[in-house]
Amino acid sequence: MNVLVTGGAGLIGMALRAALASKGYLVTAIDVTDFGRRDTGLEIISITDNVALADLFARKAFDAVIHCGAISGPMMA
Repeated sequence: MNVLVTGGAGLIGMALRAALASKGYLVTAIDVTDFGRRDTGLEIISITDNVALADLFARKAFDAVIHCGAISGPMMA
């Protein structure tokens, strides 16, 4: 199963990515930042960027989208 995880750099998103990958899922993760982690498994895309999202969906055939994106603190607001 090919899964898109939004908010993939956050606490829940990162844990979910690892859990899905350990079960054999193909995981694509997006977020607006990687918090300086140089996360090669993350694509820097905002969920408000319609053009970038359309391109991503055109390139990959997702079976599911799990939305974990949120503004989690004042540093992101």
